[in-house]
Amino acid sequence: MRPSPATAVGSELLALAVLAGTVLFILDQRAGQAREPGVARFVERYSPNTITVILVGIAGATLIACAGGGLLWLIPAVAPSLMGGVVNAWLFLVRLAS
Repeated sequence: MRPSPATAVGSELLALAVLAGTVLFILDQRAGQAREPGVARFVERYSPNTITVILVGIAGATLIACAGGGLLWLIPAVAPSLMGGVVNAWLFLVRLAS
């Protein structure tokens, strides 16, 4: 029995979310904790990259379940990923300068 295309895409999105979440968790553990209060600590706690991974996982799960929006969850996943890239680049430049 072959899976339907929606089920296959949903499974791939779910696998991608699990893989990316695992990699982010490992990299966060290796990076350590921010010591200074402020933006760096806030971004560390509420990472836009984590929000993106969660939204991709929701998209995969709802696509498999054929309920709850499916690929529409990828639309709000774009903003946190772009914001995460900008914030990470800014933090890199700020830490490099100090």
